[in-house]
Amino acid sequence: MKAVGTTFLVDYLTEDDEGPVAEFLETTEDEPLYAPTLVLNEVYRGAVFADGAETVDDLARRLEWLERLPFTDASAREAVAVERELKADGEQINRLDVLIAGVVREVGAELVTRDEGFRAVDALEVVEYAD
Repeated sequence: MKAVGTTFLVDYLTEDDEGPVAEFLETTEDEPLYAPTLVLNEVYRGAVFADGAETVDDLARRLEWLERLPFTDASAREAVAVERELKADGEQINRLDVLIAGVVREVGAELVTRDEGFRAVDALEVVEYAD
């Protein structure tokens, strides 16, 4: 099971039909990809507040091919565990990324991202799609 991160979706929305996201999608075309709803929120906010060219509904339609991973009570508890582990290791990532890591780790998914900060999270498998 693979869940996509914010960097993946930003690249998906901005790159042409060629590039690292397109290449990754070709290699995984037979398996569903998941998006944590927290990632979708981050993408919607970024796009709408950056230039306002697209509405949230427009973006949601462009991303409807992704399965949703909601933020649940179980993922909230997992996020607390992630934050505790990071503090014990002397590591720090931003609060939203802690929550995203909690969602992804709780369901046992791999996180597809180019955000190196997620590598600090124990027991979270990070899949890079770009150099």
